[in-house]
Amino acid sequence: MEDFLSEPWLERVLDAAKVLPGLTGMSAVVNFEFATGKSSKKPPMRFHAALKDGRLVELGLGKLPEASCSVACKLPQALAIVKGEAEAEVGYMQGWLKVEGDYGVLVFGLRPLYEQPEWKDFKQAVDQLTKDN
Repeated sequence: MEDFLSEPWLERVLDAAKVLPGLTGMSAVVNFEFATGKSSKKPPMRFHAALKDGRLVELGLGKLPEASCSVACKLPQALAIVKGEAEAEVGYMQGWLKVEGDYGVLVFGLRPLYEQPEWKDFKQAVDQLTKDN
C-alpha cells in the first residue's frame, strides 16, 4: 500500500480514474493543500487534479497557477473525506474545509460527474488505495 499522496499513490488513483465515462463540459483544475501538523515549520502537502470533459487527465504534486479553485484542510480530515468517513460539503459548512476561487465548480459544475455510477466505482477504488493510511 502506497502512502497517501505519494507519487505511486497518485499514479494508481489516476489509473483507477479510467473507469470515469467522461462528460462534455465537466472540466476544472483544483489545487489541494493539506496541513500536516501543528508546527508551522512543517510544510503542507500540495497536489492538483485536472478534469477535462469528465475525465481525470492529470494528478500530481504541487500547485497549478491556472486552478479554478483551491481546497484546504488538515491532513486527517482529508484522509477522512477520501475514505468516505467524512463529507466535504459538511466540512465546508462547518468551516474546517476551505475553498478559495470558484466553489461553484466543485459543487454545481461537476455534480453530474459525481452522480455517475462509475464515480462510485472510482471512489471505492481510491478508498481501497487509501485504507491503510
